[in-house]
Amino acid sequence: CDGDTPPDSTSKRINKAAKRTIDFLDSFLELKDENPKMNVVAAVEGGLDPVVRKLSAIETSKRNVDAFLLDGFHSNGTAAESLRWEAIKEPFLETIFHLPAEKPRFFLGPAGPRLLLELVSAGVDVFDTSYPNLVTERNAFLVFNNKFTKDWDPLEGADNHDLMFEKNFENDDMKMEMTSLVEGCS
Repeated sequence: CDGDTPPDSTSKRINKAAKRTIDFLDSFLELKDENPKMNVVAAVEGGLDPVVRKLSAIETSKRNVDAFLLDGFHSNGTAAESLRWEAIKEPFLETIFHLPAEKPRFFLGPAGPRLLLELVSAGVDVFDTSYPNLVTERNAFLVFNNKFTKDWDPLEGADNHDLMFEKNFENDDMKMEMTSLVEGCS
């Protein structure tokens, strides 16, 4: 797939990436014809352009694939940690609307807790572990509330979105902490 479409990509580049990805998929699907047991996860491209994403999703969903990779929303690495739902919401929803709900949808990259919840609500089924991996590279760990109520909103009042879930082993108050990481959890 050709998902290298940063937010400042030109329309020409975004269209080229989407077309090349469909062409790659068609070439690969010829192999699937020879080996029907092969599973194919097809990338859906289009950068942040809702029109190109819609066309990519429609064309990709016409093919004999087993799942979809929602690709090209970020450029990976630590910079992708700053991706916010508001920045991708319109093209993302346009994409997922045109994909069959009965086939799994993958989103790869460091999706923090806030983005992860939005993506799940929008219909993503599978994520990778790149966000927790980046957190551990900072000598930190993630902590979440273990007491849920019906109306609980894990993000209510959160100004610094994902950092509210992160604690760092380097902090002086954590160095000698010998209690549970989450109150009431043993």
